[in-house]
Amino acid sequence: MSPQLKETENILAECIFGAYTATLTSNRLIIKSAISDESFPLRSITGIGVYDDVVQYEQSLKAAKDKNTRKSTTIIMLGIIPMAILLANGELTLGMVSFAVFFAIGLTFLFRKTPELDMQSVLKIMQYGGDKTFTFAKTDSEAYKIKGFIEKVTETLS
Repeated sequence: MSPQLKETENILAECIFGAYTATLTSNRLIIKSAISDESFPLRSITGIGVYDDVVQYEQSLKAAKDKNTRKSTTIIMLGIIPMAILLANGELTLGMVSFAVFFAIGLTFLFRKTPELDMQSVLKIMQYGGDKTFTFAKTDSEAYKIKGFIEKVTETLS
């Protein structure tokens, strides 16, 4: 059920960030998304802030780099193993093997891409009953507006 504004409530500020729309009224903070709507009474909010989820970003970056390393190792091994077998049988010269190895290494670096990951930011609402977080892409063009909105919420809480 969507939280409806009461007649006694005035909208003090609104902000769109990521997939969310935040509305600050005189009595509560409402966060709407395509999936759900949540309402937080102002008296239950002990703090609010935004931070970058650096831990998640570093984990995603490490996983992407590990995937690139595995891919590179596979390409190199697929090139080296057949060449080593042919060399052991006397069908290849050492120069041909060296060329193939350097070619395989060159291919891995040519096709290796640094992953382009988006830093995720988190709006954290601290309450007596527990914290609630809302994650959104930091690169979102509307994300910069949330700073002013948080200042308005903090001002209202004071």
